Amino acid sequence: VADWNDTGIRDGMMTSLVSGTMDIDYQAYRPVATYLNGEFWGIYNLREKQNENYLMQNHGVDPKKLDLIEYKIGELNVIEGSGDDYIAMLEFCRNNSLANVNNYKVVADQIDLDNYLDYYIAELFFANSDWPGNNLKCWKSHAEGSKWRWMLYDLDNGFDFYHRGFIQFNSLNHALTTSGDVTHNPAHSTLLFRSLMGNSDFAQQFIQRMAVHLNTSLEANRISKVVDSIASNVRPLISEHTDRWKDSPELPGGYINFKTAAQWEYNVGYLKKFANERHPYMWKMVMGTFQIKETVNISLGRTVGGFCSLAGVELNKKYSGKHFKNVPVIVKAITKDGYEFVGWKGDTRKEASIQIVPSQNISLAPIFRKIS
Repeated sequence: VADWNDTGIRDGMMTSLVSGTMDIDYQAYRPVATYLNGEFWGIYNLREKQNENYLMQNHGVDPKKLDLIEYKIGELNVIEGSGDDYIAMLEFCRNNSLANVNNYKVVADQIDLDNYLDYYIAELFFANSDWPGNNLKCWKSHAEGSKWRWMLYDLDNGFDFYHRGFIQFNSLNHALTTSGDVTHNPAHSTLLFRSLMGNSDFAQQFIQRMAVHLNTSLEANRISKVVDSIASNVRPLISEHTDRWKDSPELPGGYINFKTAAQWEYNVGYLKKFANERHPYMWKMVMGTFQIKETVNISLGRTVGGFCSLAGVELNKKYSGKHFKNVPVIVKAITKDGYEFVGWKGDTRKEASIQIVPSQNISLAPIFRKIS
């Protein structure tokens, strides 16, 4: 059971946040009331198992023709296939600066960048300290042109599981350090992210994509609504659950199950407190790390015939949000069937994909026309 002693919904809530909003392989989640021979045993979490069969079902990948690897307790392990290509990629990073555009292309061509960026943005926001040297999985099909993709799982340590002030955990420093501990973030587990961050194009895309998700997927009010929705699913059984487990002993590490429904409600409320306070801290953390002094607003209109993507994130409705000043970002017009792109309201360029450098507030809208 995910964070069974605190809320029981923490892991499932986090994967629910990325479902349909971020390009991440995650475990589907559903809480279940569990009975053995008619006796109630509490609320458990039904989850997908992330193995080669998961990849067959979700991506149509031949389970016998793929590489699936993980970082577990500081070590790189092969679950299926081989880790040779991944290790070779790390060796390339170790021996070549990705600040060089050609070197960067060698690595970027081997990974699904949209997936990798979203995966790291999620883990960093969640403040998962039990990562990336632990609980990290990625996979690649043997099919021609396949790229590495990352899988989100075991997030129990996220959202300040221990209530110890991890709302202000500098997860960027944790994921970029060369002097982490042997279990959670040894240097070899941070090498790829560190190397990619050495390339300005990658760093800029990461920074502005983070802003998009902070304004949408990871926006504090949205998180609060997701927490409320999931909590309401299990709340009717919480009193019965506490009755079943209130006498459970303390386990190694100090794990003590919540004893009352009131304690559970407090713990659920802490998830929302985390979201509300983590959100402004993320802006502060990114701005401090990259020495960015100010933010500006980017607004994108939605018109008949299509919509926009910003920093690679598709936005199917009007968008307005805070962004990092003077950090370049790509805006792209995406055309629906039966229409063609004409230009931009707010910019004279005619290309469907343009780079903007927001030195002040910017308002753009794509213009489409129906094909006769």
